[in-house]
Amino acid sequence: MWTFAKGGDELTVEQWTEGGTVVVTLTRSYENGAETTQGYDFPNEQTAAHFHANLDASLLQFGWVFIGHLPNRRGRQDRRHLVRKGDRRRWWTDGGTFLE
Repeated sequence: MWTFAKGGDELTVEQWTEGGTVVVTLTRSYENGAETTQGYDFPNEQTAAHFHANLDASLLQFGWVFIGHLPNRRGRQDRRHLVRKGDRRRWWTDGGTFLE
């Protein structure tokens, strides 16, 4: 995750792999609290790296300041795709059963 700032705005760039696709998201947090996110899919790491190089250069050229980098913490398989033992994770939200 890379973070850039300009004025009171902040731009966060995240990258991860889903299957054979490299996903890059740009999340801009505005000074007023609003937030927008844009995602891009790339067929391989090389194409994503080229996008990153151009993006970084453009941001710096237009007055954004590099704040920092956090390493990718998505080291394991994406938990959204794991098979769970039960079919319901939150059984308590199903509501009650009324007996007559």
